[in-house]
Amino acid sequence: MNLDHAIASVHSRLGASSDRELAATLLGGIAIVGSVVGFVTYLFPHPEGTDFVTPSIAFAISIVAGLLLWLKRHDADWWEIGTVVALGSVVVTIAMVSVPGRSAAYVTYFVWLGIFSFYFLRIRWALLQTAWMAALYAFAVIVDDQQGEIELWINGVATTFGVGLLVLALRTRITVLVRRLEDMARTDQLTGLPNRRAFDERLAAELARRDRSGEPVALLILDLDHFKTLNDTAGHLSGDNALRVVAAVIASRIRAVDWPARIGGDEFAIVLPGADEDEAMRVAERIRLGIDSAFAGTAVPLAVSVGGASRS
Repeated sequence: MNLDHAIASVHSRLGASSDRELAATLLGGIAIVGSVVGFVTYLFPHPEGTDFVTPSIAFAISIVAGLLLWLKRHDADWWEIGTVVALGSVVVTIAMVSVPGRSAAYVTYFVWLGIFSFYFLRIRWALLQTAWMAALYAFAVIVDDQQGEIELWINGVATTFGVGLLVLALRTRITVLVRRLEDMARTDQLTGLPNRRAFDERLAAELARRDRSGEPVALLILDLDHFKTLNDTAGHLSGDNALRVVAAVIASRIRAVDWPARIGGDEFAIVLPGADEDEAMRVAERIRLGIDSAFAGTAVPLAVSVGGASRS
């Protein structure tokens, strides 16, 4: 399974096809499950003066919001997702102030919302969500008015912010690694040119673009002559060096918009957007002359056979 399929598999197992859809799916589940857990806590003893009505209303609203977000997960936008996160912080705060002396028991919910925000939202929105949580937690501390609450508030905010930054750093690192792996999966490591997989994707994209715009597109296929002889007589290292030289010649003889790739052992291909048959043949001739010149006087003078096709 390649990298793209692996990532798509993770999303599909959660019923999501994008980060936004995955975020909506998870947040909807968090809102529903978190509120149900809130109701379950009512089964345990609570101190005198506990307000059961207000948080029950808040939990019910949270369940409805989570369900609506989950149902709309395919079309939910980031504003709606951010709004549900902010609403979740309000629900947590209501739960905090409803039970005298137990506001700290709910601070872990802020941590989870912080983790979600720093993983899925842009950094400035994650910071705003964290500031919102800190303000609401401060309100809960003032209302609860218990000894040691200030220290708990500092620890809670610091934990939420610190864990959030750690999650952000991990996600940034993972994103960089994934992109690097994607680049490696589409690059021929010997020549530095795109490989067959990348070529197939680019050719399909250019043909689709041609069908939409009507602009011509051409394709050149290049096959090295005498390459097997070079490998047999001079060794594979010489063959590898020759392939690098060919790749450099191709890159220096094509237009800026053209797209070369190594598609096989001694086979190269070039996609030429906007080129008709005549333009493609001119590019092919420049490449042929360049390769003849590069290998002139060598023990095994390589040449190239070129075939082409165009669609206009």
